[in-house]
Amino acid sequence: MRKFSVFFLALFFTFTLSAQWQRAFLAADGQIGVRPVPAPVEAGARSDEDGFAQISGFPQGVPANPVFKNLRNLTLADLDDDGAEEILIGIDDEFYVFKNDQLLWQRHLEGIAVYPPSVADVDDDGSPEIVQITGGTGSTAAYMFEADGSDAPNWPLDFNDNWLLTSPTLVDVDGDRIMEIIILERIAPNGNIHLLRVDGTSYSPNWPVAVEATPAVTPSAGDVDDDGAMEIVMNTTEARYVLNLDGQFEDGFPVVTHPRQRYSYQSPILADLDDDGDLEIIGATHSDNQINLPEFYVMQHDGSDYPGWPMPVPGQAWTFNTPTVAEIDGSYRIFMSRPIDSNEADMLYCWDKDGNLFPGFPIVKPGGLEGIISLADVDGDGEQEIVFGTNLIDPDGMGRIHAYELDGTGEVAGFPIHTYGWTFLNGAAFGDVDGNDTLDLVALSYTQTFNQGIDSTFINVYNLGVPYTESSVLWGTYKGSNTRQGLVGEAIVLAAPVLEVEALNLQLFPNPTSAFSRLSLELPAAGKVQLELLSVEGKHLRSVYQGQRPAGPWQVDLDLSAYPAGMYFARLQIDGKSALIRISKVTRK
Repeated sequence: MRKFSVFFLALFFTFTLSAQWQRAFLAADGQIGVRPVPAPVEAGARSDEDGFAQISGFPQGVPANPVFKNLRNLTLADLDDDGAEEILIGIDDEFYVFKNDQLLWQRHLEGIAVYPPSVADVDDDGSPEIVQITGGTGSTAAYMFEADGSDAPNWPLDFNDNWLLTSPTLVDVDGDRIMEIIILERIAPNGNIHLLRVDGTSYSPNWPVAVEATPAVTPSAGDVDDDGAMEIVMNTTEARYVLNLDGQFEDGFPVVTHPRQRYSYQSPILADLDDDGDLEIIGATHSDNQINLPEFYVMQHDGSDYPGWPMPVPGQAWTFNTPTVAEIDGSYRIFMSRPIDSNEADMLYCWDKDGNLFPGFPIVKPGGLEGIISLADVDGDGEQEIVFGTNLIDPDGMGRIHAYELDGTGEVAGFPIHTYGWTFLNGAAFGDVDGNDTLDLVALSYTQTFNQGIDSTFINVYNLGVPYTESSVLWGTYKGSNTRQGLVGEAIVLAAPVLEVEALNLQLFPNPTSAFSRLSLELPAAGKVQLELLSVEGKHLRSVYQGQRPAGPWQVDLDLSAYPAGMYFARLQIDGKSALIRISKVTRK
């Protein structure tokens, strides 16, 4: 393993920085630049004692690529089902899996890993797979690793050494419990969208689909138009696309916005903001050098603007932020941000679906943000806090991880955390790395010496000292899920014909529930009935009922007592027709 001692890296890093505050920015070619800025007014002197300590054995440091640094942090996943998360990250041309502070396994990569890997049980064998893609000007490849580090059958895949962009998206597009893989390929100046089966073959002869500019974001997937089938949502540098599973553009797409608005890195998020069945598409833009009109947008399923949107990014700031969208206290909240200098200004926003700012927003502070906006209960008070990095670094070479109260009223006690190196374009992930049932904050940071030395990437793990449960984290990774599907709420599409639930007089009560819900309905005729409980990501959790039922009333209890608070689905199938029923599990106080 190419690994340095943390002591050496820290010393090297300290002596290669100029003694002033700096701000980072991302150039169009993916390279990171920096420039000096005045010291923030509120900064003051840095204490040598942060509010939180790193757990034993951290930080871990490894060599970084001198040009292309990691974006969108790393991935936490429990690969061996022992209740503790492993740390997964591709850095430069190496892929690392850490179990606590020990290197579990390592693989060499063809190409440069920039985005985090995606993780899910792709082949429905009960064990997770890891999908990592690479870019660069030399050899590139797409990898699928088993949990033990071995290659999945038929992987890795070669794409003629073309740059594979962003993270792969893992999603079961046809309801057969086997996930497909969406990968974007750059073939300058254009690109391809690949929809692949688990064996690496194309989903159908209609794939890949060529697009007329460079693919620019990690794709999202969901039933955008509420027709019972999955669509794929992505942007090129010049336009927004929605495609069906036949590889055809949906009516009204592509929506070409070039040169007024352009796209790079701002992956869209999908949510049914108005509860009408179809999905809205939420995102941000930068712009053209000659026509500078960047904006935050919410788009309807047909490509039109959602009422109240878009809105210009203040100061015409180009933002590469990917939105965070979550339903809190019965209403959606849309979090997006912009970059600023070290002056104190508005930089993080929280809107309702209609574009109205929530009280306490925007957050006003020095330093802007284009990385992940996470939501987690970092202080154990039962409420989510907003956690994010910064585009600034201080004269001692220290970046920051901030945490603000959900109402935007101020920074949480013990924050900001000071990290060695930049946190720019990354952020915080949450889990239990050391298996002690307390919440850990895990963040990447890196040095940027511009070929004046060896750049390094650090894996930082801070014990926050509060209990960890799955309900502690509402949004804790890039795009909200290790699948990178980018779908808030309903996460499955029915491959079978849609069952008309209105004709069944279907009722589910109570919903939300803290333990049990009773499903009641009227069967119009005798038939074969199947009922199963699914996770929010569409994975089978358990079978509830399977068998023949006579015509007439029927009821069955759904037991969620063993599952953490969150969103679930019951899939009801009657004689080959299917319906999804959403269930909310809550914790009663």
